[in-house]
Amino acid sequence: MKKIILTAAFALTILTLSAQVSVETLGTVTANTTIAAHQAAKGFANKQLSFSGSGELQQQGSSEGKYTNASGGANLRFANVPETDFVISGINTIEIMMPVIGFGILKGPDSANGSELVVEYSTDGGSKWAAIKYPALPTGAGTGLVWNYRETAPIPKVANLTVRFRQTGKFVVFRIDDIAVKSLQGSN
Repeated sequence: MKKIILTAAFALTILTLSAQVSVETLGTVTANTTIAAHQAAKGFANKQLSFSGSGELQQQGSSEGKYTNASGGANLRFANVPETDFVISGINTIEIMMPVIGFGILKGPDSANGSELVVEYSTDGGSKWAAIKYPALPTGAGTGLVWNYRETAPIPKVANLTVRFRQTGKFVVFRIDDIAVKSLQGSN
């Protein structure tokens, strides 16, 4: 009996370690939409969070069926303009074991490895930012305009975290979707 209880407890612990806590699917749009307009229309899935930035929500280039649990619907496009960004504020990570950010990402051209899209966090409302590493995207023929899923290195456990995705390159375009705050796990 003890063996069964311990096995069940271990399985529950493993499931908890890889639990997805919150995901922002970005909702749906019928036309290209600013982040501010989408926030005002209550178009984001997580109404308790605040969203801002200069990226654009689009329907084109859907993630549907491109990686596990891809939502389709809207995605956020970062034009080839440095400092284009998307900011999510009010994230509570205190109860998450080894929290990370998971997200779907599409890039173009083939030569881009994702280093031009910086993921950062702030614990002070955006006064200071710290970069969060995530695995490089594949490069070479046929790797552009293909959805991938990435998870960042662990982020802090705090009551009010702000996360920013920021374009730094001039010659690459990114799209992101399905931004999840979750416990550290393997690749999706």
